[in-house]
Amino acid sequence: MKVKWLLIFVLASIVVLSGCIEEKSSTTATKSENPKNIRAELLSVLDNETNFGATWEIKLFNKTSYLALSTGKAVVTPKRVLTYRESKSMGDTNWSSKSIIIWENGTGTLFVEMRIGNTTQPYKSTKEFNFTVAKRIAYPYGEIMFALSDKLKFNETKQEVKCNGECILHVLRKFGYDEMGDITTGPWTIKYIEANITYDPNTKKIKEASIYLETSRGDREILKCSFIRENLAELEKELEEKYLEFGSRKFSG
Repeated sequence: MKVKWLLIFVLASIVVLSGCIEEKSSTTATKSENPKNIRAELLSVLDNETNFGATWEIKLFNKTSYLALSTGKAVVTPKRVLTYRESKSMGDTNWSSKSIIIWENGTGTLFVEMRIGNTTQPYKSTKEFNFTVAKRIAYPYGEIMFALSDKLKFNETKQEVKCNGECILHVLRKFGYDEMGDITTGPWTIKYIEANITYDPNTKKIKEASIYLETSRGDREILKCSFIRENLAELEKELEEKYLEFGSRKFSG
């Protein structure tokens, strides 16, 4: 079912995996930026950030069709994390969903409103988890991790850095070894991932990430994500209004 595939694929993208197989790597650079350890450095800086916002768009495809479009916004602070997503079918199945997650005081609450055809099903779930987990599910961390992390092993990794005021890291990785999936999707690996990561050369903070990903099943994803670190109040207010809107409805769960 396409709806189930979408949800599983998104969930799989936030799992941090480990691997033990060596990878082949080659790097080139322009100017003074050394790309040797830049992937690890960018990911480390992102992992240690505690105040930022993000907006993104994800397009999902199978071998033959454009399946779904998902957009989202998030604000991350040490005391509270708010993230809002909208998704809709771009194929034959008529479905859409809206969801918001609020995390504070060690507890996250998910509100989902799923519409399939003419039927709308609201759902609510509350779980305890820490700030690190809350931050990683707030935005498409998984896709960025796939591009940057050495915990994921690939047969081939190439990267190039070009700087002109800001820097762009181009990463190409092929034939991942780490197996993912479950009983519904079956096992799959990352066949190909290509990313352009724009970052500040002084702080090593990521500004934008454009990522294309293809799995061994033929499923494809295109991600465009932008990070916001100034004037977060307006975005936070927008997400608070979304949360209050969801909180006023009746949800099962």
